[in-house]
Amino acid sequence: MIDQLRTTTVTRNRYLLRVGVCGETVRCLGIDQPLFKRGDQVVLDTDRGDMLAKVMQQLPEDNPPGDAPDQQSEEQVSDVSQILRLASEDDLQQQQQLKLRAEQDFKAWADRIEQWKVEVELVDLEWTLDGEKLILYVLNSRGPECTKLAMQAHAQGLGVIDVVPVSATGVSIPPVEKSGGGCGSGGCGSGGCSK
Repeated sequence: MIDQLRTTTVTRNRYLLRVGVCGETVRCLGIDQPLFKRGDQVVLDTDRGDMLAKVMQQLPEDNPPGDAPDQQSEEQVSDVSQILRLASEDDLQQQQQLKLRAEQDFKAWADRIEQWKVEVELVDLEWTLDGEKLILYVLNSRGPECTKLAMQAHAQGLGVIDVVPVSATGVSIPPVEKSGGGCGSGGCGSGGCSK
C-alpha cells in the first residue's frame, strides 16, 4: 500500500492568472485542486505573500497523453507560484478592506517619496492578503532608486516593503543575469540584500 502511494504521481494543472492591481500575468500550478475556470478568484502563494488572483485560462499539458510525464526538478516546480484555494467570501471581504487601506495610504507614501527625494513616481500600492506586506508599484526601471525607497522605508520603521517597477508595458521583469543577481534581483525589498 505504501509503495503504491509513493509511486502515485500528482496531476499538476497549470493556469494563467492575473495578479495584483497592475494586472501582472503569471503562470502557476494548482496541485490537488479542482479545475478552476476563467474568472474564478483564487488565493495564490507568491514570493510576496498570499494574494488574490483571477484565473484567465487553464494551460495545456506539457506532454500529450501517452507521453512520459515531465521530469521537472523541485527547483523548477518551486519557481512557479501555486494556487492555494478558491477565494472564500472572507478572502474577498479582506481584499476589499485592504483596497480601502491602500487608497488611504497612497498620499502618505507619495509624500514620503517626495520628502526622501527618491526619483520614482508612485503609480499604485496594495497589501498582501494577510495585510502584512506592502507592495509599491512605481514608474521607474529596476535599479538604485527602487532599492533606495525600500531601504528608506525600512530605516524609518515602516517594515519590509516590495518596490515593483512598472512601465507602459506592465510590471518590469529584470533580465536574467548569468553572474547571479544581487541587490534587488528578486524585486527591491524582497530580502535579496539580506541573504
